[in-house]
Amino acid sequence: MRQWLATLSVIAVGMAAVGAPEARTESRPLWVQGGAGIHRLELDDETGALAGPEALEAFAGSSWLVAHPTRNVVFSSRGGEVAGIGYYTFDAGGTLTELGRRALPGGAPTHIAISADGRILATAHYGSGTVSVMRLGDPAVIGADGITTLALPFIGSGSSRAQQQARAHWLGFRADGRRLDVVDLGNDCVWTLAVDEEATALTITTRLEFPAGTGPRHMAFAPDGEWAYVNGELDSTVHLLRPAADGIGYERVAGWSTLPADHDEPSNSTSEVRVHPSGRFLYVGNRGHDSIAVFSIDADDGTLTAVEQEPVRGSWPRNFVIDPSGRWLVVAGRHSNTVAVFAIDAETGRLSFVRRSIVNVPDPVRVLFVPKARE
Repeated sequence: MRQWLATLSVIAVGMAAVGAPEARTESRPLWVQGGAGIHRLELDDETGALAGPEALEAFAGSSWLVAHPTRNVVFSSRGGEVAGIGYYTFDAGGTLTELGRRALPGGAPTHIAISADGRILATAHYGSGTVSVMRLGDPAVIGADGITTLALPFIGSGSSRAQQQARAHWLGFRADGRRLDVVDLGNDCVWTLAVDEEATALTITTRLEFPAGTGPRHMAFAPDGEWAYVNGELDSTVHLLRPAADGIGYERVAGWSTLPADHDEPSNSTSEVRVHPSGRFLYVGNRGHDSIAVFSIDADDGTLTAVEQEPVRGSWPRNFVIDPSGRWLVVAGRHSNTVAVFAIDAETGRLSFVRRSIVNVPDPVRVLFVPKARE
């Protein structure tokens, strides 16, 4: 098991920071991607107040944004005539300069991940049920090399319209870059794929099944990699996973509802799942109930205890992030065109709305803190 844990210590770039919370700084720039492109905001680390937005890049048809692990490059899903990925350099303040674009066989990806060594980029395509991998050149841009694409087989289990085919919704590399976990909403499963050294072959190695109609969406990991969590988009649940005996795949331990017992939102669906940098708390977005579900994590076995469902002061929390210090949670309300900030209680994990912190951004679907620029 410990060997399995060692390979899991680095997960897909772009997920919330893990490990010990960072020291506080005066302010933190962040990007918000949405229906109108990419905007920049500033989060005051002392008060949680937001400044902005400032429009940086204007385009339509986007859903994900991820930074390279070692270089000042960020990758964005892009729709339009060249449906695929756009990539940019950035400075310390988060200003972007476009480097190029690359069309992908599956179109604009739903999710993007980069291996820990920065050599391979992977994309998940919800519409086509495909996964693609490609090598990154120097300086961390997509070169002219070929793109390897795998169409996930459709097995089928749920009755939702969204489950009439494979639906790749999230993916993340293991630390060695040779395995790739793919969360498939359409098949109610998590696939583990083998990736060869040159990103020229993708092979399915294991498959973990979820109950029919779960609709698994995203995946998050404890800081030490011992436990993983997957949220069920279609049945408003979150599930605890542990490493399987083969050291490659996972086994599902238990699941919990993300809604209060007396909820009256039958059309609710979950969006994002995040583990706090301390490893003590877990958060899941509820779209419809329009809240963030808060759980405490048992340090001994990773099981969850419901703490609260905090209203997001907006509508349809599509995405949220926890700042690297662990003090603030920033939520994008897609239907309300809002970005809001909540303070995180270090002892309980509870959220407190930071009044007058809401700013308006068109159709926000992804929030990402700007990494520290490297020389």
